[in-house]
Amino acid sequence: MSRLLAPLLLACLCWPQAPRADELIRQANSQESLTLGVTYLRQRLQSIDTSKSIVPNELSGPQIELGYANTRMRTLFGRPDFYTRAEVSFGLSQVDFGGDFRDPETGAARENNGPFNTESESMRLRLGYMREFGADGRFALTPFIGLAQHGEVRNSSERAGTGVYADFTAEVGLLGQVTLTPQIVFGADASFGHTIGAWQVERRDVLGPTAVPSSYELYLDNRTFADWHQRLIVKYSDLHFGGVEPSTGTLQPQRHSGLSIQLEFGTEGDLFELFFR
Repeated sequence: MSRLLAPLLLACLCWPQAPRADELIRQANSQESLTLGVTYLRQRLQSIDTSKSIVPNELSGPQIELGYANTRMRTLFGRPDFYTRAEVSFGLSQVDFGGDFRDPETGAARENNGPFNTESESMRLRLGYMREFGADGRFALTPFIGLAQHGEVRNSSERAGTGVYADFTAEVGLLGQVTLTPQIVFGADASFGHTIGAWQVERRDVLGPTAVPSSYELYLDNRTFADWHQRLIVKYSDLHFGGVEPSTGTLQPQRHSGLSIQLEFGTEGDLFELFFR
């Protein structure tokens, strides 16, 4: 019996210990990642006909996205609990036209309702300060501020010429995290903000809309092996526009929204060194 128990006891003592709850959250916040996602886009627009009546329109369809994210815990001002996250992504989509099918300038019906090809890019920077709560720091709250930029180009079609849109926004938000198992962290964040600047070019008209953006995100982060992570993300973003001067024939932005599912694959080390060394 002693011969049997001795190896078992030795194996238990030598078995790698699971990280503390606070360590797991910090590890989830310390990784470089590649992201792959699918978003269903919906853009509510309006046009103004020659009688100054509103012509409602809508563009909707799926978008495929590829991106990069860098999430780190950093020491700033002598304190080690600052949270940073930088994201960049590129998207390709095909959207269909819906709503009133009349040409707002002539009143004639159009038959071509898409799909229209759209290319987009987005960037976002966040800076926050993390505080831990509960036994072994199992819970963490991180208020943050952020800056974001988004741009897209919609190819020309029978209904409209090439459309170009861009915005810069500032945001404030809160990230909450909790350790569910020795490998899994659940996170949820919400943010709200306002555009610093927004521009849309349609039919040679330059619009200057203002927008109130909001974003909501849920994720599960799974840490495997020594320092690898897989993250499943569900995200909803929304922009409400206002402040656009009526212009005959222009597809004016009213609301942009998107529901996304993303997979993120990351490492706590140097991602590019792993790929290119």
